[in-house]
Amino acid sequence: MIETQGGLIPLICHLFLIAFTGFFGLSCLFNGKKLSQNFGFRDDQEQVAVAFRPLGFAFTTFSLVLIAQLFQFVITSSFEIYTILLLFFIFGFVGNLLNYFKIWNMFGVETDVKSIILPLVPIAVILIRCLTSTLF
Repeated sequence: MIETQGGLIPLICHLFLIAFTGFFGLSCLFNGKKLSQNFGFRDDQEQVAVAFRPLGFAFTTFSLVLIAQLFQFVITSSFEIYTILLLFFIFGFVGNLLNYFKIWNMFGVETDVKSIILPLVPIAVILIRCLTSTLF
């Protein structure tokens, strides 16, 4: 399994991304109201909690695809998976940064610093995995 990932550090990064996407996906699916409050939405916006469900399905699907790629079931290349995840988190980081500095207003939501830093964690993990893998 270590050889298929390109080394021990890329394997650890892959396992972290499985845990991160799985946890975030399940949180969006089953705990959307609490998650929407953590992201700064008001309590009276019930439709926001429901809007987190498609995001939860997407992240749970990413987690399942990463698990399938770990065991080499269907997917033989992980370039596309990491590219899509990297773009998603970069867009999330830029959107949160623009909202924090009041350049882009996102439905009156006040963004705090933890919402800006959250997408940087998987970005760093993906970059470490890409830079340390012998397969790239």
